[in-house]
Amino acid sequence: MDLSQLYPLLPYFLRVSPALVFAGLFWFIIKPEPKLRILIYILLFVLFRDAMTGTGLWSLGSDGGFWIRLSNSSLVLVALGFTSLVLVFTLWKFDIENRKLVLWFKGNQVLGVLFGLLSAVAIVLPVWILNRSLSGGKISGGEVDTSLLLPMLWFSLAGNLYEEFLFRGYIRGIAEEKFGWVRASFISGISFAFFHIFLASTVTSIGFPLLVFTLWEGTICGFLASKWGLLSSTIAHGFGIWILASGFV
Repeated sequence: MDLSQLYPLLPYFLRVSPALVFAGLFWFIIKPEPKLRILIYILLFVLFRDAMTGTGLWSLGSDGGFWIRLSNSSLVLVALGFTSLVLVFTLWKFDIENRKLVLWFKGNQVLGVLFGLLSAVAIVLPVWILNRSLSGGKISGGEVDTSLLLPMLWFSLAGNLYEEFLFRGYIRGIAEEKFGWVRASFISGISFAFFHIFLASTVTSIGFPLLVFTLWEGTICGFLASKWGLLSSTIAHGFGIWILASGFV
């Protein structure tokens, strides 16, 4: 095992470490209220995600169609996936007051998994149609090394569990308490798109199309989470991103 593959993570963690330090100070000194803590978690997520772009751990583009590409290091992908799981476990374990908002499982989980997989296809279908019309038969974003497909799947599922935990767990849970599950599903999608504005307009040059995609993706996942819980929405989100990142569309 060549541990030098993990070197790209060093500049990434150096970039995000100041925010972690200040978030920790904020937590222990001010002791924020439960709902304010959720906002802090989401702002940290935005930093974690967008710092990946700046350090080359993933890339997004719109040349020849919409595309996503992940790191070409399997160890980096595996490590980032585990980091995401640690974050989810930490929030679930220690933020007891907000834990009740998170709905992991609901109803028939076989149907939840099935509809999660079908929804992954629905999520990427508009991108597939767009890319076919713009790319002239070429693979948008370039070829992907097939040896990376399994590490990419791991990262897509484990990494996006963190997003689902925040938006389809906390945000959807808060909205459902006030507005019911239907409106909560839409609210989780709208908030998900909102927190991609910086990525769409500043970190990348994709702009409005990325917001439309994240609204579509987030709303689908919101309905899945309301009907079957986070397992179903994470499957849809993770497999959808994996299909895009694998170059299949």
